[in-house]
Amino acid sequence: MRPIICTRIAIVVALLSVFGCSAQTLDSNSSTSVHDERKQRQLSMREAWIGKSTIELIRACGQPSSMLVLPPKNEMVNSAYVYESKGADGCMDAFVVQEESGIITDYFCR
Repeated sequence: MRPIICTRIAIVVALLSVFGCSAQTLDSNSSTSVHDERKQRQLSMREAWIGKSTIELIRACGQPSSMLVLPPKNEMVNSAYVYESKGADGCMDAFVVQEESGIITDYFCR
């Protein structure tokens, strides 16, 4: 296998181990409301955090529970700073950081 394919496979395995593939049994109304809550959280967190620095993130949230190095995009190294769930919505907060600048470029609720 070519090295890039091996790297991508390793990253997928790492993401699955961090974010998990847990199956939850929820009734349809409950799963819709959880989905809506997560979607709203993702939108509001993106608005609040994209463009801010990792220094601000660590000041506000502490050290991440884990960090992942993501495949280079446009020759820039990105990392995911992951924080375990603390809220009722069950979101694991994952902030994508452009390492060279230390700026948050995206957020995902997982």
